[in-house]
Amino acid sequence: MKKFIGVLALFAMLFAFSGPCFATGDSAVGDVDFGVHIGTGSSNYSGSFDLLGGNIDSTFSEEHAYLGGVYLNFSGPDSCIELQPELNFIHDTFDLYNSGEVHEYDRLQLPVLLKVNSSEICGTKVFAGVGPYGSVLLSDQKHIMRRYDYGYVLSAGVTIQDTVSFEIRHTQGLNDVSNVDGVSMRNSKDFFLVGLNFQ
Repeated sequence: MKKFIGVLALFAMLFAFSGPCFATGDSAVGDVDFGVHIGTGSSNYSGSFDLLGGNIDSTFSEEHAYLGGVYLNFSGPDSCIELQPELNFIHDTFDLYNSGEVHEYDRLQLPVLLKVNSSEICGTKVFAGVGPYGSVLLSDQKHIMRRYDYGYVLSAGVTIQDTVSFEIRHTQGLNDVSNVDGVSMRNSKDFFLVGLNFQ
């Protein structure tokens, strides 16, 4: 919740400081760009499990995760508001009950972000993004994980010369992804991403 409030505050600040951006657009009809990004971060599974008839809250696993993906970026005529659908491949590790038995699995994630940019200063823009995602399990781990997940993405970062971007991103799952009886869990991830935009 704190991260969500933080990104909302960043949106508000960007709107406040993006007046020149709205006033002097880059083009009359907007642009469509293609990009790639890659990064690493942490994955956290938390939830509850039944023990002697009662539910016990627990953090099941905190492991590494990796992301690589492609995206399209649709910008309006003022270049301040952008819509960015993505197709991401996520490699994750999971340790049920922190037992030392680590499982590796892969997901295909499809987020759609609404992004707000600040006006450009010395070739650099600050941005914030928010949007939903859906994902599907690719690995053969269906005895542990449910196939589908959904949630939301929060992001913030900088773009340099409309080409290179550096981004921190938080994804929060809203679906119970456990396929283990008596266990419910949701996943959240934090990434640091580097992107390359092709105009």
